[in-house]
Amino acid sequence: SEAGSDQHLCGVVTNKNKKQNNSVVPTSIIIIIMSTRASFRRLHNCITIPWTRDDRFEESLGIEWTEANGSTFSEITERLKAKDASLQSLKIRATSHSEFQLMEMLMLCKAIMGNTTVRRVDLSNYAPSNESEENLLITSLSSVDNIEHVAYRVADMSVKNAQLLITTLVGLKRLRYLSISKSNDTITPVLSGAIACLEDLETLRWHSCHLTSESAVQALGAAIAGLVSLKHLCVYDMGFHRAPGPLVKSISALVELRHLDISGNRIGPDHGAALAQGLAKLKKLQHIDMHGCDLGDGGVVPLAKAVAELGYLQYLNLYENNIQAAGGVALGEAFGAIGGRLLYLNIGRNEFGKGDDTSGRLALLEGIGKLRSLDYLNLEQICIRNVAKTGAVLGKALTQLGNLQVLILGFNQLGDASTIELSKGIAQLGALEYAHFYRNQIGDAGAQAVAEAIVGLKKLKQVNLEFNRVNDKGCEAIIEAAIRHGGIVALDLNDNQIGLAGAKAVARAVTVLKSLERLFFQTNNYGEEGAQLVADALWNAEEVWLKELWMGWHLLGLLLQDRNPMFAQLIEQNNRGVLSLLRTNKEAAREEKMKKKKDEEEKKQMDESD
Repeated sequence: SEAGSDQHLCGVVTNKNKKQNNSVVPTSIIIIIMSTRASFRRLHNCITIPWTRDDRFEESLGIEWTEANGSTFSEITERLKAKDASLQSLKIRATSHSEFQLMEMLMLCKAIMGNTTVRRVDLSNYAPSNESEENLLITSLSSVDNIEHVAYRVADMSVKNAQLLITTLVGLKRLRYLSISKSNDTITPVLSGAIACLEDLETLRWHSCHLTSESAVQALGAAIAGLVSLKHLCVYDMGFHRAPGPLVKSISALVELRHLDISGNRIGPDHGAALAQGLAKLKKLQHIDMHGCDLGDGGVVPLAKAVAELGYLQYLNLYENNIQAAGGVALGEAFGAIGGRLLYLNIGRNEFGKGDDTSGRLALLEGIGKLRSLDYLNLEQICIRNVAKTGAVLGKALTQLGNLQVLILGFNQLGDASTIELSKGIAQLGALEYAHFYRNQIGDAGAQAVAEAIVGLKKLKQVNLEFNRVNDKGCEAIIEAAIRHGGIVALDLNDNQIGLAGAKAVARAVTVLKSLERLFFQTNNYGEEGAQLVADALWNAEEVWLKELWMGWHLLGLLLQDRNPMFAQLIEQNNRGVLSLLRTNKEAAREEKMKKKKDEEEKKQMDESD
């Protein structure tokens, strides 16, 4: 739709007659207020996307106020009031540090409150300019009893307004989704009193607070226990390591829970073990995110036994948890029991064994091979090292993961021996789209093995080999594989040992590989001469498809300024401006050439007719 279209705004397209999961799909409206001191006067853009009842922010009509041309604020609010019947959901977002005048805020509140069918309100990015303004908005919310979804940023909220917000939330009898962010040690205990009363709440997101008061942490943890209908709980980065006991006990009582995210709360091994016992009772769990919880083997061993019994588990994130050999063995056994259910696995930044002890690591990698439905696998920094046996075990496991789309193997000191072995498995990953091998001490032999593996992976879009030891031969092999592949969109060869011969291969790639949009090639050994080869190739090419080219301080604008002085003004490390201008100029030249050819053919035909 065109920006500022009165007809589109007033005639909101509803989906009332379309069925989804045997239920009516409602219409919704977002108001995104991006204001400066002058403030949100114009309607800028309208977009239409589906809305589904899965707790994601997917609405059907977006309205954004900027300084662009369009309808005034007052005209928009009048239209909203005139179309009450078509609005079942309203999302209000304002950028941080926006400065509303009180009268304008009152107009917006009246527009919202005049619509009795509003169900969703999002103020997670709204920063009131004063206490009175926030008081007005909270009061306005209390007069709409249909609201099911509230997201609120409570940073710098006064205790008075916190108490008012409690009264408002408790009064919203249909409230099912609540998101609270940026609460502090003073406000959190006050708001926790309201949480305990919301027995019908299905989703609670309380995040980005990192509380420092033990009493605040305990109050929130204990309040969660009363939410017997809760299906989604997200309390990441809250500082629960100060007093995790109440939270751990509360989670065990949430028998309807499907989604649990307590990442960033370093609860430790003992409380991790206690939580594992509780999770075993939550048979409907599908999603567990415990990234950065410092579980250690003491917490992971019992957790592995618990997740093996969860029949609906699809997502498991144990990134950075200090897991050692015993934990690796336990997880490997659990993966055998889980089998084809798990879709997402992140176990990066765990050693799985000290020194030469590979028992836990090998058991873990063998177990991964039984997770046949995985589409995402993060094995970053699990200490695979330059050991052919370990690489072979992982390679064999990968051959079983036919659905894998994302593979992350960074920071593993693979060297050439492990890379050569595991590449045999990578070659079997027909669904793979993203392959990351960064910081692995891979040399030319390893790069050549990767090249042989990726050339047949037709869905592959991105290959990352930055911070390795790839020389010219390895670079040439990767470039040749990318050209033969024909579909690589992004290639990262930053921080290797690539010289002039490698730069020549790259210069060829940028002129023949139509799919390549982003190339990272900085901090290598090709010098000014190699960079000039690439720049000249782009200048002489008939077409330019590349959108980003990183060559450090070898900037295209400087390398080509003698060809076009305008380039000297486009100094960017990603060279977007120069590439865009090159692309535009070559398109214009090509069109001119085609026009000239057409004119010549027409003239020739006329001459033959004469």
